[in-house]
Amino acid sequence: TTYHGDGLIIATPTGSTAYALAVGGPILPPELKNILVVPIAPHLSMERPIVLAQGATVRVVIEPSTQAEVVLTVDGELVASLEAADQVVIRASDRVSRFVRLRDRNYFYRSLLDRLEPRVPPHPGQHQLSIRTP
Repeated sequence: TTYHGDGLIIATPTGSTAYALAVGGPILPPELKNILVVPIAPHLSMERPIVLAQGATVRVVIEPSTQAEVVLTVDGELVASLEAADQVVIRASDRVSRFVRLRDRNYFYRSLLDRLEPRVPPHPGQHQLSIRTP
């Protein structure tokens, strides 16, 4: 797939929700092990976010003809300036991160609902979003 736009977000579900959602990407539950690719301000309307399978590898190739400034950032920190024809390969690590959970098991969904629920009461006839987890 070729993307033309202002950038790409390539993330795991753990690190993707806020930023990816802000640019039109999907919300992935943190227990998934997928890779998310979300274009930032794509120049063609057919360019949509993609959720890749667990174990996928993403190769980003800077077009050889590009004259634009291209940078690689990780968690908002500049890692490298890239040039035409440079490549970056992204895949999940074999190492597993462990997190200390200070909230109960369903905190992700409750937190999500808090952000998605309208701040004003719905109009008559409107439906409210409800997510139930096991």
